Order: sequence, then C-alpha cells, then structure tokens
Amino acid sequence: MDFSRAIPIFDLREFKTGQARHKNGRIMSEKIPPQTGLGGGLAVAAAFMIGGAMVGAAVYIAHAVIYGTEVVPFVVPARAFLFGGATIAVLAYFVGKSKSLAFQRLRDQGHAIEELEAAVAERTAELRASEERLRVQFKGLPAPTYTWQRTGDDFQLIDYNDAADSYTRGAVSEAKGSMLSEMYRNMPELIGDIRRCLDEKTGIEREMVYPYQSIGQRHLNVKYAYVPPDLVMVHTEDITERKLAEAAVKESERRYRSLYNETPVMMHSIDLSGKLLDANEYWLETLGYQREEVVGTSDMAFFTEASRKYALEVNLPAFAKNGFCRDVPYQLIKKNGEIIDVLLSAVAQKNEDG
Repeated sequence: MDFSRAIPIFDLREFKTGQARHKNGRIMSEKIPPQTGLGGGLAVAAAFMIGGAMVGAAVYIAHAVIYGTEVVPFVVPARAFLFGGATIAVLAYFVGKSKSLAFQRLRDQGHAIEELEAAVAERTAELRASEERLRVQFKGLPAPTYTWQRTGDDFQLIDYNDAADSYTRGAVSEAKGSMLSEMYRNMPELIGDIRRCLDEKTGIEREMVYPYQSIGQRHLNVKYAYVPPDLVMVHTEDITERKLAEAAVKESERRYRSLYNETPVMMHSIDLSGKLLDANEYWLETLGYQREEVVGTSDMAFFTEASRKYALEVNLPAFAKNGFCRDVPYQLIKKNGEIIDVLLSAVAQKNEDG
C-alpha cells in the first residue's frame, strides 16, 4: 500500500482562503452596529461562516486522504454556508435595527410621558393651591353663603361658610346634607329660584322674609349665583334693620301727612321758585280749590296786587336772609274772587344740598 496517499498534504492556498473568509466573517460581524436584537442573529451568522470554512476544510482533508492531494472544490459547500450566514447576518441587522428603532421610539415616548406626567403634577399642584385659596376666600366671605348641588331632580346642601355658621348660630351644620325639597317644602318660591338659576345658568336677586328657627324671622336680600356644572351658591344679606328703618320712616311720613292734612290751619309748601308743592285740606277748603288745580302754580297767583308787591320787595328778601318769617299780613283771593285777610308764618327747610 502506498501510504504516501494517506498523508494529508494541505494546499496552503485553500487553507489561507478559509482563514481569510473566517476573518471576513469576523470583520463583518464587528462592523454590524451593536443594535438591540443583533446578538442572537450575529451569533448564528458567525456560526454559519465558521462552520462553512470548517466543513470546506473537512471535505478537502477527506478528499486528500482518499484521493490524494488534488484540489477539490470544497469552496462550494463553504460558500453555501458563508452565504447563508451572511444572509442571516443581514436579516439580523435589519431586524435588530428595526427593533432598536422601536425601542428608541418607546424610550422617546417614555420620556414624553414622563414630561407629561411632570407637567400634569405641576398643574395639579397649582390647581390644588388655587382651590385652597378659593376655599379660604369662600370661608372668609362676610355674607352668609350656602352651596347647593343638583342631585337627580333635587338639590343638596353640601357646604356653607363661616359667616353662615355664625349667623345661624351653628344650626346650618345640622342642615348640611339636607335636600332642598324637604328643607323648604313650605317655600316653593325659594325652590323655584334655585332651580331657575341652574337651568337658565343665570344670576337671580330678590328680597324675602325668611323664618329662621334659630334667630326668628328676618328680612333678607338673596342672590343666587350659578357655578358650573351643577352648583348654585346662595348669598344672603340681612336687611332687617334697613327694612325696619324704612318702615319707621314711612310711619313717620304717614303721621306727618295726617297731621299736615288734618290740622285746622291753612298750610301750604313751596319750592325755591315759589311753586306750590302741596296744600293741606283746610287751605284747599278755605280758598275753594281742588289739590290738582293748585299744585305746580305760583303762590303769588293767590295774592292781591298789594300783597304780591309787599312780598317781593320786603318779606321774601328778609325770609331768604333769616330763613323764617312770622305773622306777616297778606290778602289772598279765593276761587270765587272773595278776598280774605291772613297772617302768614313760614320756615325754610333745607335739604342735604342746603
């Protein structure tokens, strides 16, 4: 047997070619960007490349042992493996790049979400601070204020300020949570105001008499304010003292009018120009006129010529200087032409402007 044919004699050209291809595979792997998802693909690609070179070398050695040192085309299977490895590497690169871009977008979105969350947190803090300021202002309003919230077809008292608590002597705390229809079942006008305020989204103001259990009946000026989306704030102002004062003034005027009209003495009132503002019943009866016939006319129209001249030249200048006159003799003309003698006394009454 010729053992020389069994000695593996390597063709250095083929061996170097295998080394070069192995090196190219490594270089190719190193040049691929280390993107997310490339690790597995590059490992498979490198395995195919190295495997291709090794299979090619094995085929060559086997052929040399069996058939001698003739060069065989082991490059074919090696190229097949190398081509497969390169193909997988390219696919792995693009898949990895796609995944990398996807992960990058996710990271960008994550950063955007973090920024949005930070902005929301900041805005929430601002809103809470603003809400707290408004609540402090609401609690500190000087006018008793009550907040009603629509609940189904009814309204519920959900809040009130410190002034309301003080004004009702703490009774409002017991009413918190009560329903409008039950609390004011005997005051349909108040229920209607609150409903209309919310339904029409408008403000309402009115005066009413309110029967408080804790402090008795009071006169109130009530303002209803719509607060979106489902609240009505009711501001109340106690005007009882003002109403009592107005009533007292009216009563005083009534008594004055009664005294003025029923006094059995001729009495009349004039303005600065001398126009008749009013006359009592005795004055009208004495001169024979109706009130509508004389109001607005000059008081000089009822004087005789001599009395008119005396008034203009003597008495009126003195009256303007002193602010009064007493028992000045005049002659007046009645509606029927009859002349009567009178003594006139007067006092000037000044208004706020003097």
